[in-house]
Amino acid sequence: NAAEKDRIGQFSANIIKERRLIICDNIYCIEEIVRTIGEIKPDYAVIDFLHCVRAIKRCESRRTEIDYISQCLKQAAKRYSCHIIVLCQVSRPEKGIRRSPKMSDLKESGGLEQDGDYIIMLDRTYVQDKTADPCEAMVLIDKNKYGDTGAIAFRFLGHKQRFVEQIHQK
Repeated sequence: NAAEKDRIGQFSANIIKERRLIICDNIYCIEEIVRTIGEIKPDYAVIDFLHCVRAIKRCESRRTEIDYISQCLKQAAKRYSCHIIVLCQVSRPEKGIRRSPKMSDLKESGGLEQDGDYIIMLDRTYVQDKTADPCEAMVLIDKNKYGDTGAIAFRFLGHKQRFVEQIHQK
Protein backbone atom coordinates (compact mmCIF):
# COMPACT_ATOMS: atom_id res chain seq x y z
CA ASN A 1 0.00 0.00 0.00
CA ALA A 2 1.00 3.66 -0.35
CA ALA A 3 1.77 4.22 3.36
CA GLU A 4 4.09 1.21 3.43
CA LYS A 5 5.90 2.41 0.28
CA ASP A 6 6.35 5.87 1.82
CA ARG A 7 7.70 4.37 5.06
CA ILE A 8 10.17 2.20 3.14
CA GLY A 9 11.23 5.15 0.99
CA GLN A 10 11.82 7.36 4.04
CA PHE A 11 13.74 4.60 5.83
CA SER A 12 15.92 3.94 2.76
CA ALA A 13 16.60 7.65 2.20
CA ASN A 14 17.58 8.08 5.85
CA ILE A 15 20.00 5.14 5.80
CA ILE A 16 21.67 6.41 2.64
CA LYS A 17 21.70 10.04 3.89
CA GLU A 18 23.41 8.97 7.12
CA ARG A 19 25.89 7.03 4.96
CA ARG A 20 25.18 3.85 6.86
CA LEU A 21 24.69 1.99 3.58
CA ILE A 22 26.29 2.22 0.17
CA ILE A 23 25.34 0.16 -2.82
CA CYS A 24 28.18 -0.39 -5.27
CA ASP A 25 26.30 -0.96 -8.48
CA ASN A 26 28.15 1.56 -10.62
CA ILE A 27 31.76 1.18 -9.45
CA TYR A 28 33.48 -1.69 -11.23
CA CYS A 29 37.07 -1.49 -9.98
CA ILE A 30 37.82 -3.21 -6.65
CA GLU A 31 40.42 -0.64 -5.72
CA GLU A 32 37.85 2.14 -6.25
CA ILE A 33 35.22 0.23 -4.26
CA VAL A 34 37.61 -0.17 -1.32
CA ARG A 35 38.59 3.52 -1.53
CA THR A 36 34.91 4.52 -1.49
CA ILE A 37 34.20 2.30 1.52
CA GLY A 38 37.20 3.86 3.27
CA GLU A 39 36.00 7.40 2.56
CA ILE A 40 32.35 6.87 3.51
CA LYS A 41 32.89 4.27 6.25
CA PRO A 42 29.33 2.90 6.03
CA ASP A 43 27.92 0.26 8.35
CA TYR A 44 26.95 -1.79 5.28
CA ALA A 45 28.12 -1.99 1.67
CA VAL A 46 26.39 -4.03 -1.01
CA ILE A 47 28.39 -5.10 -4.05
CA ASP A 48 25.92 -5.68 -6.85
CA PHE A 49 27.26 -7.80 -8.80
CA LEU A 50 30.65 -9.36 -8.07
CA HIS A 51 31.24 -10.69 -11.57
CA CYS A 52 31.17 -7.15 -12.99
CA VAL A 53 34.02 -6.09 -10.67
CA ARG A 54 37.58 -6.03 -12.03
CA ALA A 55 40.99 -5.35 -10.50
CA ILE A 56 43.70 -2.97 -11.64
CA LYS A 57 46.22 -5.55 -10.44
CA ARG A 58 47.17 -8.02 -13.15
CA CYS A 59 45.98 -11.57 -12.38
CA GLU A 60 46.78 -14.77 -14.24
CA SER A 61 43.16 -15.86 -14.54
CA ARG A 62 39.66 -14.70 -13.71
CA ARG A 63 39.62 -17.11 -10.78
CA THR A 64 42.74 -15.53 -9.23
CA GLU A 65 41.24 -12.09 -9.90
CA ILE A 66 38.04 -13.08 -8.02
CA ASP A 67 40.23 -14.43 -5.18
CA TYR A 68 42.07 -11.08 -5.06
CA ILE A 69 38.77 -9.13 -5.11
CA SER A 70 37.40 -11.33 -2.31
CA GLN A 71 40.54 -10.73 -0.21
CA CYS A 72 40.29 -6.96 -0.77
CA LEU A 73 36.66 -6.96 0.38
CA LYS A 74 37.47 -9.06 3.47
CA GLN A 75 40.32 -6.69 4.40
CA ALA A 76 38.12 -3.61 3.82
CA ALA A 77 35.37 -5.09 6.01
CA LYS A 78 37.83 -5.57 8.86
CA ARG A 79 39.69 -2.28 8.37
CA TYR A 80 36.56 -0.12 8.24
CA SER A 81 34.28 -2.21 10.50
CA CYS A 82 31.84 -2.52 7.63
CA HIS A 83 29.56 -5.42 6.75
CA ILE A 84 29.98 -6.16 3.05
CA ILE A 85 27.28 -8.07 1.22
CA VAL A 86 28.36 -9.44 -2.14
CA LEU A 87 25.81 -10.57 -4.73
CA CYS A 88 27.20 -13.30 -6.93
CA GLN A 89 26.20 -15.66 -9.70
CA VAL A 90 26.08 -19.41 -9.30
CA SER A 91 26.85 -21.92 -12.02
CA ARG A 92 23.75 -23.55 -13.44
CA PRO A 93 23.33 -27.31 -13.27
CA GLU A 94 23.24 -29.32 -16.46
CA LYS A 95 19.92 -29.30 -18.34
CA GLY A 96 17.45 -31.74 -16.88
CA ILE A 97 19.21 -31.95 -13.52
CA ARG A 98 17.31 -30.31 -10.66
CA ARG A 99 19.14 -29.65 -7.43
CA SER A 100 19.54 -26.88 -4.92
CA PRO A 101 22.55 -24.58 -5.33
CA LYS A 102 25.53 -25.15 -3.08
CA MET A 103 28.66 -23.25 -2.17
CA SER A 104 30.78 -24.91 -4.83
CA ASP A 105 28.38 -23.53 -7.47
CA LEU A 106 29.66 -20.00 -6.90
CA LYS A 107 31.48 -19.00 -10.06
CA GLU A 108 35.27 -18.86 -9.53
CA SER A 109 34.43 -19.64 -5.92
CA GLY A 110 37.64 -20.52 -4.07
CA GLY A 111 38.26 -17.16 -2.45
CA LEU A 112 34.57 -16.51 -1.85
CA GLU A 113 34.16 -19.77 0.04
CA GLN A 114 37.25 -19.08 2.12
CA ASP A 115 36.76 -15.37 2.85
CA GLY A 116 33.00 -15.20 3.40
CA ASP A 117 31.72 -15.41 6.96
CA TYR A 118 28.30 -16.34 5.60
CA ILE A 119 27.23 -17.81 2.30
CA ILE A 120 23.51 -17.58 1.75
CA MET A 121 21.80 -18.79 -1.40
CA LEU A 122 18.33 -18.45 -2.76
CA ASP A 123 16.64 -21.48 -4.30
CA ARG A 124 13.42 -21.24 -6.29
CA THR A 125 12.56 -24.56 -7.90
CA TYR A 126 10.22 -22.76 -10.32
CA VAL A 127 13.18 -21.09 -12.06
CA GLN A 128 14.31 -24.51 -13.36
CA ASP A 129 10.98 -26.35 -13.30
CA LYS A 130 7.96 -24.36 -14.49
CA THR A 131 5.60 -27.02 -13.11
CA ALA A 132 6.66 -26.14 -9.54
CA ASP A 133 4.93 -23.60 -7.32
CA PRO A 134 6.25 -20.16 -8.40
CA CYS A 135 5.84 -18.84 -4.85
CA GLU A 136 7.96 -21.53 -3.19
CA ALA A 137 11.47 -20.45 -2.19
CA MET A 138 14.20 -21.58 0.15
CA VAL A 139 16.97 -19.54 1.71
CA LEU A 140 19.95 -21.84 2.11
CA ILE A 141 22.53 -20.90 4.72
CA ASP A 142 25.47 -22.86 3.32
CA LYS A 143 28.18 -21.32 5.50
CA ASN A 144 27.80 -19.65 8.86
CA LYS A 145 31.07 -18.93 10.61
CA TYR A 146 29.26 -18.20 13.87
CA GLY A 147 26.37 -20.65 13.94
CA ASP A 148 24.21 -23.24 12.29
CA THR A 149 23.61 -23.88 8.61
CA GLY A 150 20.37 -25.05 7.07
CA ALA A 151 17.37 -24.02 5.01
CA ILE A 152 14.46 -21.69 5.72
CA ALA A 153 11.22 -21.89 3.76
CA PHE A 154 9.94 -18.65 2.22
CA ARG A 155 7.09 -17.58 -0.04
CA PHE A 156 7.94 -15.35 -3.00
CA LEU A 157 5.37 -12.64 -3.54
CA GLY A 158 6.24 -11.71 -7.10
CA HIS A 159 3.81 -8.82 -7.38
CA LYS A 160 5.68 -7.12 -4.51
CA GLN A 161 9.14 -8.58 -5.24
CA ARG A 162 9.20 -9.74 -1.63
CA PHE A 163 10.16 -12.92 0.18
CA VAL A 164 8.19 -13.77 3.33
CA GLU A 165 9.29 -16.43 5.79
CA GLN A 166 6.82 -19.28 6.12
CA ILE A 167 5.70 -19.83 9.68
CA HIS A 168 4.76 -23.44 10.37
CA GLN A 169 2.15 -23.93 13.06
CA LYS A 170 2.17 -26.99 15.30
